[in-house]
Amino acid sequence: MMVGDFWELIDQQLDEIGAGVETFDGVRLVLGRGQGPDATFFAGSGGDRTLAEELRRSGWEHVWGDRIFYVMRHPVSGEVLTYIEGDVVRGDQRG
Repeated sequence: MMVGDFWELIDQQLDEIGAGVETFDGVRLVLGRGQGPDATFFAGSGGDRTLAEELRRSGWEHVWGDRIFYVMRHPVSGEVLTYIEGDVVRGDQRG
């Protein structure tokens, strides 16, 4: 995969998430890099756009954290996810 293709894929993933993904499974499906049923990975963390921005656009609310480790919850589905330096994990994983 060429670098341009990589960022095009990341932009497509972010566009789809920003358009309305309300569940962890939906986020996992869009990112397409599942590491089992309860985790996935976002490869575009070095880009101009962030996963957190697109999750907020989709209705997710910031619960806790900063730009590399945060927890978000969707008010409609009630689902919670944790982002840890690219890993996206089901539930609140603060410890």
